[in-house]
Amino acid sequence: MVKSTQLILVAAYIALWAPATEAGSAAEGAVRGFHTLMPGYWGGDGRPHIAECERFIREVLASRGVNVLVLEVGYNFQYKSCPKIGNLKAVGPDEVKRLVAVCRETGTRLIPELNCLGHQATGPGSLLGEYPDFQEKPGQYPKFLKEPMPEQTRGASYCPLRPEVHKFVFTLLDELAETFDADTVHVGMDEVFAIASSQCPRCAEKDPAVLFAGEVNAIHEHLVSTKRAMWMWGDRFLLARELGVVDWGWATSRNYTHPAVDKVPTGIVVCDWQYERTPATPQFFIRKGFRVVSCPWWMEDVALKQLKMMRDLAADQDKKAAAKSLGIMQTTWVEMQDFITAWNDKIPPLEKQPEWQRKGDFPWKAAKRSASVFKSLSECWRLSDEELSKRLAEKEKEKPRTGAAGELVVWDGDGVAGGVGWAGPQSEAITIRPQEAETHNGKVALEFRGEGKGWIGCLWNWHGWWPEGIGTDITPYTHLSFWIKVTGDAKPESLEAGLTCSTAKKTGALSVTKYCADALDGKWHEVLIPLKDFYDKEKTEFDQQKAQQLYLNTWSQTASKFSIFVDEIGFDSRAAAKP
Repeated sequence: MVKSTQLILVAAYIALWAPATEAGSAAEGAVRGFHTLMPGYWGGDGRPHIAECERFIREVLASRGVNVLVLEVGYNFQYKSCPKIGNLKAVGPDEVKRLVAVCRETGTRLIPELNCLGHQATGPGSLLGEYPDFQEKPGQYPKFLKEPMPEQTRGASYCPLRPEVHKFVFTLLDELAETFDADTVHVGMDEVFAIASSQCPRCAEKDPAVLFAGEVNAIHEHLVSTKRAMWMWGDRFLLARELGVVDWGWATSRNYTHPAVDKVPTGIVVCDWQYERTPATPQFFIRKGFRVVSCPWWMEDVALKQLKMMRDLAADQDKKAAAKSLGIMQTTWVEMQDFITAWNDKIPPLEKQPEWQRKGDFPWKAAKRSASVFKSLSECWRLSDEELSKRLAEKEKEKPRTGAAGELVVWDGDGVAGGVGWAGPQSEAITIRPQEAETHNGKVALEFRGEGKGWIGCLWNWHGWWPEGIGTDITPYTHLSFWIKVTGDAKPESLEAGLTCSTAKKTGALSVTKYCADALDGKWHEVLIPLKDFYDKEKTEFDQQKAQQLYLNTWSQTASKFSIFVDEIGFDSRAAAKP
């Protein structure tokens, strides 16, 4: 329960927030946000890029209706309040004044962001780089990370119980707020992996949720005491299995921070980032009492579904709940000038890019993807509800690919991606997720991992759980098709497949080896099952016009340990040999 003093702070916070931003429909009050990184965020001098950022805010963001700009700053900034922190050859107050001026001119709320607790840099000029004793002792990473990621980008946290740490954190937050003339600060706090380390003399044996909540509360109390509001990412408050989704620790917590959601003030605005699916996470936060902004990144269909979901929530008959659906914010995860380069279609040819840029997603792949999504999203967020629904329906028709053989592809992880899965019985060893190590065609396939006796199963919903009732009309087709590869030291004794529609009605399950005798031999095989066989085996209420999920069942009398890779799920009307 929130203490009475915290309730007073929450009331002050709510009074601080402009009521117009609490609207959550097509009306002008809805948040139409844009999140990006300050020029020079990853290093170097970002000052030469400020002029193009000014023009972009004025000529593109404002014209497309953006009314909130969250600018993530980091430590490569001319901080004045903490002499060792920052970089005097980076963006500083003079450049920020120019951005503040153009945002005022365009009516854009400018919110600075500084990562707190997690995502801490460790290089020169950073908090942990200059004060390494502040770091939560490294080495205690969640098991889902096969190896620790570079601390400067992912893994490092400061110790929230270190006595001196808040003097620096609060001072830096205050300086950013004053420099940006901001009444709101985004404090990050996503992907906090290093917490409650057994090697930390202060945090060992502490509850991760209590530690996380304590840091959220300390920062929130400080900001409200300075009459400023607080935004933060919401992933550490989520537990995947409670939401019916499969996640391996990025967008939801697997290091036991999730109970903190009931230990922090609900005056905080939660930025709910979900990049590959549309689970009911905004509904979860609203039920908990928080206001929420939905945050897509690189998948257009996910972004538009999130926009529709937030609109629907804002139209709830419960006006108090509806007011908590604030809107949507595009994320980019590249420095602003790199996004502008992609937006203007001026990405340099591959041969002119440094080697590090050719290999990974940053900056150009990420910039190009997010620019494409933002173009569509910013066109759609001004549509009426009816127009948006029509656009979504058109996108659904465009989404599947039809091959020469009349094939309808509903998921291949590349051109037709997205979706969400479930696997059970619930266990760390039983999962289904997209991965890139083993594929049939393209860069991504699903991996269903199982270990144990008896029944082990999974499903993959190629639409995601939202909007409700969405599905694929498979009545024009005669066969279900997918590619499969089964590996492992102890493969399952039997493997079945079936379909589920959006009303949760299933077809009967059919033996995969009946239609592909070699399916368990460790090689890729295409499985082609007549839909009529599903319908004939068991009379159910499965709706052929709303197919939504492929499910797999395995059974083993003795202990099994396997991986089943699935790729290119679709429907077609090819003739198939009799099983």
